[in-house]
Amino acid sequence: MKPVVIITGLPFFGKKICQELQKFDKDSNYIFLNTYYKRADQLKYLCYIGFCRSVYSINGAIGGSFVLWLAVMLRKKIVMHWVGSDLIEARQRISQQTAKKELIHRPIHLTDTPWYVEPLRKLGIKAQYSPLLSLGNERKLLPFPDHFAVLAYIPKSNPDFYGLNTITEAAVAMPDTDFFIAGLNHSESLPSNIKALGWVNNMETVFAKTVVAIRMPLHDGLSVFILEALVYGRYVLYNQPFPLAIQASDSHELINGLNKLKSEFDNGSLSLNTTGHEYVLSNFSKEAVLLKLQSILL
Repeated sequence: MKPVVIITGLPFFGKKICQELQKFDKDSNYIFLNTYYKRADQLKYLCYIGFCRSVYSINGAIGGSFVLWLAVMLRKKIVMHWVGSDLIEARQRISQQTAKKELIHRPIHLTDTPWYVEPLRKLGIKAQYSPLLSLGNERKLLPFPDHFAVLAYIPKSNPDFYGLNTITEAAVAMPDTDFFIAGLNHSESLPSNIKALGWVNNMETVFAKTVVAIRMPLHDGLSVFILEALVYGRYVLYNQPFPLAIQASDSHELINGLNKLKSEFDNGSLSLNTTGHEYVLSNFSKEAVLLKLQSILL
C-alpha cells in the first residue's frame, strides 16, 4: 500500500503543493483536505487519519486545532510549514498562554521565510528554512522594456496593509515613471501614473513591461511575487531582509532606490538581474523544493 500524506491548512497553497508533490512522487498518495472550510473534508480527515503516514499543515497552528490535536493523540508524524501571518498569531497565543505545548514540540517545523527562523526560535519553535513552492525550471529572462517602469502587487481586499500609501508616495515623487499595480482595481484617488490592473491571469506579460518590482507590506513572508520578479531578471526593492533584494524600509529609501535604478537604466548601464534569475532557478526548482519536502514528509 502506498504511504498516504494528508495535507491541510491554507487552501491556495495546499491544493497547489499537493498537485506538485503527487506529480513528483507517484509512489505515494498526497491528499489535500480543506479542513478549514469544508465539513465533508473534515469527515474525510477522520477516515484517513488512522492509516496516513503524516499530516502536513501549511500554516503554523499551535492553538486549538482539532485536526492537529487528533494527529498528536494518534502519534502521527506532523509537519508544520510557517508561511505568513501565522507568526503573529503564534506570538499572541504564547503571550496569552493558549498555545499547546505538544504542537510546539512534537511537529517538525518548517518555514518558507528565512527571516522567520529566529523569531520562531525565540518562541521556542525550532523551524528550519524550507521553500514551499517551486517555480519550475522553464522560466526565461525577459528583455527590459524601452522605458523604465515599476510593478507592485496589492490585493484589493487590504491595500493599506500591502503598502499602497508608500507606493503612492513614490509615484508622486516620480511622475514620469509608470507604476503598474496588479490585483488592485482602478481608483480615482490614485496618481495618474499608477496603472491599476486588477486581477492578472498572466503575470509574465506585466513583468515584461517593467524593470523593477516593489513590495512594501506591514508584515510578510517570502513572497512568490518577489521570486517571480527575480526569475524574470527584474530588480527588487523590498522592505524585508531578503539578500537578493535591495532593502527599502520606508518611502524615502524606496524612492532613492528607484531613482538610482532609473538613472542606471536611462544611461544604459543596468543589465538584466541574472544573479537573481540563477538563484531562483537553483533554489526553487521542482527538484530542489519537492525532493526536500518528500524526504521530510515520508
